Amino acid sequence: MDRPACEVAPSAAQVDAQLRRMLDSPVFVNAPTLSRFLRHVVEHSLRPDGIALKEYTLGVEVFGRGDDFDPRMDTIVRTHARRLRARLDEYYQGPGGADPIVFEMPKGHYRPVMRWNVAAAVAGTPGLATGTAPERRQPHERRQPHEPSVQLPAPRSSLVGRATELAELCRLLLDDDVRLVTVTGAGGSGKTRLALQAAWDCGGHFATGVRFVSLAAATDAADMVRAMATALDVRQVGGRALQESITEHLRREVTQPVLLMLDNLEQISAAAPVIGQWLDACTCLKVLATSRVGLRLYGEHEYPLSPLPVPPLDPLPPLEELARNPAVSLFVLRAAATSRDVRLTAGNARAIAELCRRLDGLPLAIELVSAQAGTLTPMAMLARFSGHLDLPAHVAGDMPERQRTLRRTIDWSHELLDDAERVMLRRLSVFVGGFDIEAAEAVGDTDGDLPGGAAAAVIGLAAKHLIVPLRSDGEPRYSMLATLREYALERLAASAEEGLVRRAHAAFCLVLAEEGNAGLLADEREQWLARCDLEHDNFRVAIAGLLQRGECAWAMRLGAALFGYWERREHVVEADAQLRAILARCSPEVDPMLWVKLANFAGAITGIHQPDGEPWHLVERALEVSTRAGDQRGMAACLNSLGVHRQFAGDLAGARGWYEQTLETCRAIGDGREIAGALSNLAKNDLLLGDPLAARARLQEALALFREAQDPLLVAWCLNHLGDVAFGLDDHPEASRLYRESGAMFQAMGDCWGVARCCTDLGHLAIATGDLPGAGLRFIEALNLFVRLRHRRGVAILLEGCAQLLGLQHRSEQALVICGAARQLRQTLAVPGRSAQQACLEDLMAAIRREIAPEIADAYGARGAGMPLAAAIQYALEAVQPAGPAVTPA
Repeated sequence: MDRPACEVAPSAAQVDAQLRRMLDSPVFVNAPTLSRFLRHVVEHSLRPDGIALKEYTLGVEVFGRGDDFDPRMDTIVRTHARRLRARLDEYYQGPGGADPIVFEMPKGHYRPVMRWNVAAAVAGTPGLATGTAPERRQPHERRQPHEPSVQLPAPRSSLVGRATELAELCRLLLDDDVRLVTVTGAGGSGKTRLALQAAWDCGGHFATGVRFVSLAAATDAADMVRAMATALDVRQVGGRALQESITEHLRREVTQPVLLMLDNLEQISAAAPVIGQWLDACTCLKVLATSRVGLRLYGEHEYPLSPLPVPPLDPLPPLEELARNPAVSLFVLRAAATSRDVRLTAGNARAIAELCRRLDGLPLAIELVSAQAGTLTPMAMLARFSGHLDLPAHVAGDMPERQRTLRRTIDWSHELLDDAERVMLRRLSVFVGGFDIEAAEAVGDTDGDLPGGAAAAVIGLAAKHLIVPLRSDGEPRYSMLATLREYALERLAASAEEGLVRRAHAAFCLVLAEEGNAGLLADEREQWLARCDLEHDNFRVAIAGLLQRGECAWAMRLGAALFGYWERREHVVEADAQLRAILARCSPEVDPMLWVKLANFAGAITGIHQPDGEPWHLVERALEVSTRAGDQRGMAACLNSLGVHRQFAGDLAGARGWYEQTLETCRAIGDGREIAGALSNLAKNDLLLGDPLAARARLQEALALFREAQDPLLVAWCLNHLGDVAFGLDDHPEASRLYRESGAMFQAMGDCWGVARCCTDLGHLAIATGDLPGAGLRFIEALNLFVRLRHRRGVAILLEGCAQLLGLQHRSEQALVICGAARQLRQTLAVPGRSAQQACLEDLMAAIRREIAPEIADAYGARGAGMPLAAAIQYALEAVQPAGPAVTPA
């Protein structure tokens, strides 16, 4: 088939074929939100009326916003338009490079441009004429989502003039008798840069590595503890406080030397006791801290960092000697990075030397001034710096001279910014933990009032060293040094726009959080979770600000939207604290349905780590609220939450009553999916009460409803639960069939948690049928999956399964060791075991203990309990590996 000439516009049929080809490609197949957006704008562009799409219309029709949608504050349409443009570029640089038609989305417009791919036509690409779609990428070839890891930031530039200090600091870090080193000094003296270099240089001497914790956004010890937990991948579960969980983690898991770098400690007055507790708990831990003041802890080695030495002016040293001066060397090196023409000469030597002296040798001040070398000569810099900014009126009289110098320097740098850069600097100060261009546009250019746009302003600020790039594998991210952020926040507070900027920041956080409520596929959900990891500090600040300003409607929406993130990442303490704060400050009258949802979320979190906690009373109040409002869905959610509460407390009969009321309410609503969910929960309770036949009947009814609702994930879980019932009835062939069917569905959907659960169940089924080698293979597969998912409750179940398997193989010592490790993990998590399997394990361990001397059995159990979790997992994997060549289970 011949292609039409390039000057003829593509027909509607050709555009539709191109759209289908794109939506079938790997680039769009896992992006349902962007696919829906693209389909909507393309199909609208083909309409004969030619009416332009408005941002308000798109927000309502594509993204489900209500009639009160305000595009000036809620930037969801612009955010997704930006992402769609990036996704289109990715498509045409990849699988769509040879497609006959190109779709473009011009910036600032929502009507796509569709043109012929002239380059492909000229190249005569095979297959272009027929318009064949690119081959689908096989599932195993899909790009894996980025998994953020905590690592030491890479230095952005060389360390100048600190050779002696670096050697001394490294000597302290490598001294076995030194456990805590605090680098102290004035703001801008280069504490972080020196400490980072020392950590990099000494990192190879710490077997467990180096962990970096930025405390720029922290304001109290609780913030520091949360940041530390993130760095160590510690999650609070059970009734233990997060600080205790970290201490226990350090005591048990860190058995080789590790260096912890804590940056910007000065704003946390209560940090010292917490750090002291960590050091006492783990003899392998060494802490390197940066702070403007020492921690005053026993054993602390404070390393005061002075500014760089500055040259004399009278007489001025010879050029060769002047070039070796650390302050001058730093100035020339950084200036040369901005302008290749800058070098130390007889003509500019005095100006550079005097600038270094006026800047007191402070590295940050020198970097800020030298960054202007692209537009100003050293002599011009000195002339400007000697002007009206030399003694600004707003500098406090009792401020230390070096702080006055730094403030004068920042004032001077601020004066050199253009208007757009000044505006952007103060607006970006609301971010903590970093931001990317998309965030800068959403918050810094909400009304499109920046000349040249947000991206140009961000690039300009980075070039002038007022923001710094962060190490990132995805979109470029930037941050603002703490000293500069304090300054920019002052500028924002002095402006008339602080309220609007903070609201725009909250709107950006809300849009991002609510993306997770969409029907995302597995890969897209992982990308959303990874993005939320990056914005964690911004979410926290946004909620606090909304509550402080009394903007309860948004605070409630943000809390509800983030619940999925908090739950999946096991930020239990964070979720508990934030939900309680929102519920305490916000009345049900603001939005009764949303308040009821938040109360149920609070109850769910409480059920994980504090079964008798206060939020259950909130759920009871929520039931009253939803009953008064006639909100039957809210009533059903509350009744179900109260059933879960009684089940967690061991009152199965009481739970049954609440579950039955839930089912009755759901039947009154008439929603099949809700009815099926209530049936499924009631069936689990029946099974625990020892009535598998009633459980099976309820699950079969639920399965039919889930299938009618076309929800494959819930169908898969229902099949798995039916497998549990068949197992309980000793119908092993039927249990095997159901577990395999549900496992295959989970595999097709990319749901690793479901696959791991089915593997675990098949392993226990193999034990019941006497196939012990097969059970070992299943347990190995499941344990590896749970480790990858970082799901520690699943790991505990698998350790118990491995212990049971080894006991049945008469490998008593290994069984006792792994059982001890599993028991310790359950103590740490404060979660009970699954009743039937727990009973089998306890019976088996009791039989083993009758054959072994008690002190020997206790010693094996203690050995397992004392193992770091990673070592216990590896021990179990090696112990249950079947002898001979490995066989992959069918």
